[in-house]
Parts: sequence; C-alpha cells; structure tokens
Amino acid sequence: MARDAYYTVNKYANKMAGAHLGPAFSNQHTLMVVNYATYYGEICSLIDQTKDILHGQGIRISQYPYYLTYTREIYRHWKRYSGRTLYAIRDAIRDKWQAWGLSLTIMKLIDQNVFGLPPTTPPLTP
Repeated sequence: MARDAYYTVNKYANKMAGAHLGPAFSNQHTLMVVNYATYYGEICSLIDQTKDILHGQGIRISQYPYYLTYTREIYRHWKRYSGRTLYAIRDAIRDKWQAWGLSLTIMKLIDQNVFGLPPTTPPLTP
C-alpha cells in the first residue's frame, strides 16, 4: 500500500515552507500544496492497484519500483493525451520498459486494469 496521503502531503508542505526557499515560493506555497495533494490523491490509488496486480501475478518485490515507475509514466501521459496519440506513446513506453526486462503481459494488465486502456492499439476505422 502506498504511503498515507496525509503524511506525504504534510511532509511536502513542511519541506516547501522553509525560509530558505525565498519569497517566490512563499507566495505560491498554498497553491503548490493543493496541487501536490490532488496529484498524490490520484496516484496513490493507481499505485495500490498496480501493487495488487503485481502481487497477484507473483512478481518479485525487487521489481516493484520499475513497474511503479511505468505506472507513473503512463499516468503522466494518460492525463494529457487520448486516443491514438496516447496509444502510440503507451506503445513506445512499453517498448522501453520491455527492453529493460519488464514483462509485456504485466504491463498490458496494468494498462487494462488500472487505466482502462485496451491491451493493444485499436485499428483505424475508415
């Protein structure tokens, strides 16, 4: 399970509240904390879902950080793109992580069960 959201957001708020950061950050501190809390609230759920998949598939815990990084990378693009653009980016990210030794089957499960993406790129319809 991912770290408690309250703990993580509070730690971020304290880290970004120091006088050493100067007036530029102090003016934007509240907005920064709200943005981080929103992000972490979303990603925390995705991380937990990914860990459930990894545990269910018998993946060694030493490989979890790589799959979680894959999840975060897909999430970053999933928030920004859709359709064929997202599928093309997802395929490129999959190829990269498959070259690093991650299982294509597991990555497809993450795409399908966590993000609701089809495991393969749908064909173009005329």
